Amino acid sequence: MYLATVYKLFMKLIHLSVIFFISLLTACANVTHIRLYNGPTLEATEEAVIVLPEEFELLELNQQPVSDTRLRFRTGSLDLRLPSGEHTFVLQYKAFWEIDDDNHDTLTSAPITFKLNLAPQETIQFQFPALKQYEDAIMFTQKPNLFLVSNRQKVEGSYGLKDNALILTKDELPTVTTYPNLEQLKFWWNRATYYEKTEFLNWKNKANNTP
Repeated sequence: MYLATVYKLFMKLIHLSVIFFISLLTACANVTHIRLYNGPTLEATEEAVIVLPEEFELLELNQQPVSDTRLRFRTGSLDLRLPSGEHTFVLQYKAFWEIDDDNHDTLTSAPITFKLNLAPQETIQFQFPALKQYEDAIMFTQKPNLFLVSNRQKVEGSYGLKDNALILTKDELPTVTTYPNLEQLKFWWNRATYYEKTEFLNWKNKANNTP
């Protein structure tokens, strides 16, 4: 009798958990936009919009981790509304691929960083290759060719290696290295975005002027 009662309670808890989870997924799927700032709601004329595709996750915003479940459980693009001004985003490609009936895979890229100065009413779209095949997605995770674009700017993201962003892979190391630090500097300069190159030059000039 006791075991039967416990079993019924256990099954009821499972049933309620399933209902809650389905309700959560349904609620998240119906969300079309999220305001990612604190304080009173701004007028639409004061906000900028980032259109986040389903294949990408927002990991950090302005050096703070983002853990809103509405960003995880969704079935389409989501408008991220922010105050105008300068923002730093850390994004990641993450997509579930069905290879065949018996094989599936979840592909993820290294974190991709952007720094944007957003204007009021500016809408930012993602620009990346069409990933129609599993092999295309694998190549994209290894070297994410991603831009954030609007009618006033186009910014390329910066990324490191998935395992260690500070170490060159074996294939990328030069065959003859006389000055390894110089080769590292050349490698990262060629990979850096325009913004990162500008920031580096500003830092170098300040360092040279420091007594």
